[in-house]
Amino acid sequence: SRGCRRTALEFSKILLSLQPTQDHFGALFLIEFYSIRSKQYEWLVKFIREFYVDFHEEEGTLLTLPNTMFMLALAKVMLA
Repeated sequence: SRGCRRTALEFSKILLSLQPTQDHFGALFLIEFYSIRSKQYEWLVKFIREFYVDFHEEEGTLLTLPNTMFMLALAKVMLA
Protein backbone atom coordinates (compact mmCIF):
# COMPACT_ATOMS: atom_id res chain seq x y z
CA SER A 1 0.00 0.00 0.00
CA ARG A 2 2.81 2.43 0.83
CA GLY A 3 4.58 1.61 -2.41
CA CYS A 4 1.59 2.65 -4.48
CA ARG A 5 1.51 6.03 -2.78
CA ARG A 6 5.21 6.53 -3.35
CA THR A 7 4.82 5.53 -7.00
CA ALA A 8 1.97 8.01 -7.39
CA LEU A 9 4.20 10.71 -5.88
CA GLU A 10 7.01 9.94 -8.30
CA PHE A 11 4.59 9.94 -11.24
CA SER A 12 3.26 13.32 -10.12
CA LYS A 13 6.81 14.65 -10.05
CA ILE A 14 7.25 13.50 -13.63
CA LEU A 15 4.01 15.21 -14.68
CA LEU A 16 5.11 18.43 -13.04
CA SER A 17 8.53 18.30 -14.69
CA LEU A 18 6.91 18.38 -18.14
CA GLN A 19 5.71 21.99 -17.71
CA PRO A 20 6.51 23.27 -14.22
CA THR A 21 5.37 26.84 -14.77
CA GLN A 22 1.95 25.98 -16.22
CA ASP A 23 0.98 22.65 -14.57
CA HIS A 24 -1.91 21.71 -16.85
CA PHE A 25 -2.32 18.37 -15.08
CA GLY A 26 -2.72 19.74 -11.54
CA ALA A 27 0.31 17.81 -10.37
CA LEU A 28 1.04 20.31 -7.60
CA PHE A 29 -2.02 19.23 -5.69
CA LEU A 30 -1.22 15.56 -6.24
CA ILE A 31 2.35 16.05 -5.06
CA GLU A 32 1.21 17.63 -1.82
CA PHE A 33 -1.29 14.86 -1.10
CA TYR A 34 0.91 11.92 -2.02
CA SER A 35 3.96 13.25 -0.23
CA ILE A 36 1.97 13.36 3.00
CA ARG A 37 0.47 9.92 2.36
CA SER A 38 3.88 8.39 1.60
CA LYS A 39 5.47 10.08 4.63
CA GLN A 40 7.88 12.21 2.61
CA TYR A 41 7.58 15.17 4.97
CA GLU A 42 11.11 16.55 4.65
CA TRP A 43 10.90 16.42 0.88
CA LEU A 44 7.56 18.28 0.88
CA VAL A 45 8.89 21.10 3.08
CA LYS A 46 11.93 21.45 0.84
CA PHE A 47 9.78 21.30 -2.30
CA ILE A 48 7.41 24.02 -1.12
CA ARG A 49 10.28 26.27 -0.10
CA GLU A 50 12.13 25.88 -3.39
CA PHE A 51 9.47 25.34 -6.04
CA TYR A 52 6.71 27.64 -4.92
CA VAL A 53 8.99 30.54 -4.08
CA ASP A 54 11.21 30.20 -7.17
CA PHE A 55 8.54 29.70 -9.81
CA HIS A 56 5.67 31.69 -8.39
CA GLU A 57 7.33 34.53 -6.54
CA GLU A 58 5.79 37.19 -8.73
CA GLU A 59 2.29 35.75 -8.53
CA GLY A 60 2.23 34.75 -4.87
CA THR A 61 -1.09 32.98 -5.32
CA LEU A 62 -0.06 29.38 -4.70
CA LEU A 63 1.33 30.02 -1.24
CA THR A 64 -1.94 31.63 -0.22
CA LEU A 65 -3.98 28.56 -1.09
CA PRO A 66 -5.31 26.90 2.06
CA ASN A 67 -4.37 23.38 0.99
CA THR A 68 -0.72 24.32 0.42
CA MET A 69 -0.40 26.01 3.77
CA PHE A 70 -2.21 23.12 5.50
CA MET A 71 0.06 20.52 3.92
CA LEU A 72 3.14 22.54 4.87
CA ALA A 73 1.96 22.86 8.46
CA LEU A 74 1.05 19.17 8.60
CA ALA A 75 4.46 18.15 7.29
CA LYS A 76 6.21 20.34 9.87
CA VAL A 77 4.09 18.87 12.68
CA MET A 78 4.86 15.33 11.55
CA LEU A 79 8.59 16.15 11.49
CA ALA A 80 8.51 17.53 15.03
